[in-house]
Amino acid sequence: MKRRPKRFLPLIFAFPGFVLVVLILTGTLRLYRVPTRSMSPTLIPGDCVFSIRQFGSRNGFHRGQIVVFQPPTDPKSPNIKRITALPGDRIEILDGHLAVNGALLKSPAGLNSSPALPLKPLPTGCRRISFPLTVPEGHVFLMGDNYTNSLDSRYFGPVPIGSITHAPKFIVLPPGRFGRLD
Repeated sequence: MKRRPKRFLPLIFAFPGFVLVVLILTGTLRLYRVPTRSMSPTLIPGDCVFSIRQFGSRNGFHRGQIVVFQPPTDPKSPNIKRITALPGDRIEILDGHLAVNGALLKSPAGLNSSPALPLKPLPTGCRRISFPLTVPEGHVFLMGDNYTNSLDSRYFGPVPIGSITHAPKFIVLPPGRFGRLD
């Protein structure tokens, strides 16, 4: 068996690091720090998530997927929310709870969702959303997992799919919370 020269050994170890640096510098891979409780219990303040850039994937999204997007309320400050409805889905209020296509929406914590709590005054860029609502083509309806404490599509309406920038894949910090996001 032929032995490889030892001079290539540093290159073998350096190459993956070089690729990782290039992916981070180009924005393909990104770390986001979670600032609020809007995605609790899935993500809590201080969590740092590793995200992969979404390259114009219009058909690759699904209900339940966590995404990073530019909200209409503050396009310079990315938000993390969960897709709760896709284009063409009908959102309505049944017995005081939100429903998608007739099925009550449940948070990851198992709680039934409720309509948005009235914020007074409404933040800039927000409006009162009236239900029933059909999500328009090219848009998704996003909500935080902490339904009672989330500024989301219930306040600013469906979000254009083009506003979605990344898909978080892992919690990387703090070390005790490391794990895959589904």
